[in-house]
Amino acid sequence: MEIKVGMYEWKQTEAPNSLTSGRLANCIAVGAIHKGRGYMAHEPSLYAYPKDYITPLDSILRQISEIPDKENIDIYVVGGAPMIPIQEQVLESRRIAMQKIQRYGLEGRVIETRWGVPKKELYLSLNLSENKVEITELPNARV
Repeated sequence: MEIKVGMYEWKQTEAPNSLTSGRLANCIAVGAIHKGRGYMAHEPSLYAYPKDYITPLDSILRQISEIPDKENIDIYVVGGAPMIPIQEQVLESRRIAMQKIQRYGLEGRVIETRWGVPKKELYLSLNLSENKVEITELPNARV
């Protein structure tokens, strides 16, 4: 079953299920796979939270950081394009996401980081049955 992770959400599941971020226009999705188990957070605006607020990304990173055998964790960071008029906020959200990953001691487990470009949308999918990750780039439907 494909499980969609909507904005401001985090979810975890295991094979044979899969997780998908849906469209990442200017949002960020962080997904992880560990031995057939998947984790994903979908954040539209990390820059807007109060400093000590526990975000969906914090929740998922905390769970991932508690996995004993970290060498078997693969993390993927995918984000949409910085679009005017919120370009600076999107860039700030990217910076915050990477800081959070580092704060939880998981920076060495990031396998791929991909940022979108204008007029394109990215999607992140974790196929847990096949232990595969797909990052899809499509034309932005709103342009």
